[in-house]
Amino acid sequence: MEDAVAWRDDKARATLIHDAAESVQPGKAPRTFAELLFGYTNSEDLANYDASSLALLAEQAWEHVQRRTAGRADIRIVNPMMPDGREISVLEILNDNMPFLFDSTMAEIAEQGIEVTLVAHPIIAVERDDQGKLLHFYGEALPEGSKGARESLIHLHMTRLDADADRDRLIDGLTRTLGDVRACVVDWRAMRDRVEDAIKTFSSNPPPLPIDEVAEANQFLQWLCADNFTFLGVREYRFSPESDVSDDITTAEGLGILRDPDAKVLRRGNEMVVMTPEIREFMREPTLLIVIKANVSSRVHRRIRMDYVGIKLYAPDGRLEGELRVVGLFTSGAYTRSARQIPYIRHKVTRVLQRAGFDPNSHSGKALMHMLEDYPRDELFQVDVDTLFNFVMEILILYERPRVRALARVDKFDRFVSILVFIPRDKYDTDVRTRVGAFLAQIYKGTLSASYVSFPEGALARVHYIIGRYEGKTPAVERATLEAGISAIAATWADKLKAALAASTDGMRARMLANRYAQAFTGGYTEVSTAEQAIADIATIEKLTPARPVTISVHRFEEDDPRRFGLKVFSDAAPLSLSYRVPVIENHGLRVVDERTYQIVPGNRPEPVWLHDMTIETSDGQPIEISREFSHRLEVSIMAVVTDRAESDGYNALILRTALGWREVSTIRALSRYLHQIRAPFTQDYMWETLRKNAAITANLVALFQAPRDPRLVLTDRERSARETTLLAEIEEQLKSVASLDEDRILRRFTNLVQSTIRTNLWQVGEDGHPRPVISFKFDARKIDDLPPPRPLYEIFVYSPRVEGIHLRFGKVARGGLRWSDRPQDFRTEILGLVKAQQVKNAVIVPVGAKGGFVPKRLPPPSDREAWLAEGTEAYRIFVRSLLELTDNLDGD
Repeated sequence: MEDAVAWRDDKARATLIHDAAESVQPGKAPRTFAELLFGYTNSEDLANYDASSLALLAEQAWEHVQRRTAGRADIRIVNPMMPDGREISVLEILNDNMPFLFDSTMAEIAEQGIEVTLVAHPIIAVERDDQGKLLHFYGEALPEGSKGARESLIHLHMTRLDADADRDRLIDGLTRTLGDVRACVVDWRAMRDRVEDAIKTFSSNPPPLPIDEVAEANQFLQWLCADNFTFLGVREYRFSPESDVSDDITTAEGLGILRDPDAKVLRRGNEMVVMTPEIREFMREPTLLIVIKANVSSRVHRRIRMDYVGIKLYAPDGRLEGELRVVGLFTSGAYTRSARQIPYIRHKVTRVLQRAGFDPNSHSGKALMHMLEDYPRDELFQVDVDTLFNFVMEILILYERPRVRALARVDKFDRFVSILVFIPRDKYDTDVRTRVGAFLAQIYKGTLSASYVSFPEGALARVHYIIGRYEGKTPAVERATLEAGISAIAATWADKLKAALAASTDGMRARMLANRYAQAFTGGYTEVSTAEQAIADIATIEKLTPARPVTISVHRFEEDDPRRFGLKVFSDAAPLSLSYRVPVIENHGLRVVDERTYQIVPGNRPEPVWLHDMTIETSDGQPIEISREFSHRLEVSIMAVVTDRAESDGYNALILRTALGWREVSTIRALSRYLHQIRAPFTQDYMWETLRKNAAITANLVALFQAPRDPRLVLTDRERSARETTLLAEIEEQLKSVASLDEDRILRRFTNLVQSTIRTNLWQVGEDGHPRPVISFKFDARKIDDLPPPRPLYEIFVYSPRVEGIHLRFGKVARGGLRWSDRPQDFRTEILGLVKAQQVKNAVIVPVGAKGGFVPKRLPPPSDREAWLAEGTEAYRIFVRSLLELTDNLDGD
């Protein structure tokens, strides 16, 4: 299938290029030139172009090819007007064909942060006159016997460069880069010859150094010349090794990038110099070579720090008189061949192996050899034997027990710090690499010059960091300090959770919770939550039981808007739909700003826990203080709704602006339902809006209801009566500030109902230790304002989310029946009609009667007759029990 797709793409590409060549206007360019220009361009790059656009680009490129100055790169950037309206910049570079042109060009463009969208790089065969004018275009190959040459034409499409300064900066950078390429290519043979001359000199007239040192150095130089080194620059420096004065240095003519006498590849502090203390010290040591990294990056081939090989120069009498400085890049062979096959570093490897003393065929011996082969090759060239031995032995131990390790080598001349950092793979990612680099740069007071990632066999990732130093003495940093900082960065969220649990919980429980929750949280949660926040959530999750499958928590961070706070809803086994949660929250006078749902999978639960983490703000736009008392009231109120102990409507918003609890709000709601049944001319919406708007009066109404009845108040009857009188006076005073007549009437109706209440079960506790699920009131009906006639002597109203009911009693001794009503909006009116009928038909038999009725509010569909009847029957039982809860139960008289 893939072959078929590739064939189809190649065919479409060939057709497009052919059509583009056919579209070239006569005389504007040869069709063969258009075909050659785009002949090797990737199909993906060409996919967004049509034939007319490619034809125009070929015509413009042909115009560029018409004349060229010999001996340098001809660079131009144009912003063509494309037929399809696309806006691009086109870079064209015409040059002698030579190595390193394309990769060096792309490296310069990448360094300037410019995106390339199409690449074309044909090699064209041309013949020119002495002024560079094009005489003949031969295509891709030169005919036999022709006088022309093959030239490189780099044709690139880039993101549009509108500013002249941006185009000039790119041209300037490319000019320097391609100038370096030309110098290296032209002088390549001469540079290698100069190194080979040094090899011959050392062989014919060995310097006064140990024989094995000279032999190893000679073999290393021969290895360099065997295509293992890309020579970029060579220059001789003559000076007295005893002198520290830079002025006594004389230089011979340089080659490659060191042709320029001002070109420098070494740095002391922030200054580029010819000589450094490191080179001075090397000149005094009994060694022939030094291999280090230069302080400048190569513009040729690869944009990395150049390799620096310093070779001592001796006079015929054996007197040290200078240095042959060679800069360039090790080729791939230096990094892929065995370290035991590369002169110079094989010497270090042998000494480390001998010092370790392991049997080469033993596990430790093989592991040590593998580590030396896998050791960063650039570092292997530069590190001394003692440091190398200590580091590889540390690594050997490390692989037996993987953990964070930092092995730092400080350059003795304070130019850089090389740090090998090992991190367990399960803790490593790109973010960790970046943050560790920033940490090392900060702690060593330098800048991150480079980082190289490797994944050796085993459970560790290795990152080689180079921290550049530019001034002052390198700080001395203990390895424990380095590793503690890196461990903190590399610590996974699960690690942080375990540490936080250990710090906040006793040992056994901390370990139990860590095992249960270390892997329980998803990535979305761990990205936005700290371990400390997770501990609070774990405490909430641990409260979930089959009997209590939902729980919530309220929180606010210091930086949060005072009108906002966080609300977390935890649901066991199944999520709560947004369409369910939002109305419940909005009925509490709040608004959901945003919401995130996470799946948490504790190790001890067969089903996940769903966390709905919501940002909430007040609907009225006013700040709200998130105290412990408010958080508790809000949590309990929402949970009462979720568990069907309270209804979800606008009365719940009283929680927000009063100190009322959900049970007290339910009392207000129950009174409003009774007002609705006695035909008060106000909707439920209007009543709850009025009560919310006049929150202080509402709070006093609840206090008025409690004063004579709440058994929790430790007051005498006289004190209760006095408190009731005081509250009535306060309410009356507060009503004077109510501007709306309707609102005044509503508040007075509630006040009247409270004063008409004889008894309630509000504070009774059931057998389960919780408040009864039903709230019942016994009213003195003669005191209730605007009660539709006939007016009973007593009236009991029963309210709960599951059932509502009424019982009308017209005398202290009366009898009658109960009715299952199907009229939820006016069931009292229905019962009152039965009372009237009783008075007419049975006046002689029952002079004073009683009637009651109830409405089940949670009936299943009638199609399920059995369930429907069962719920109705249970509603009847609840209704009757609630009536009996208010029955007089007096002992004695």
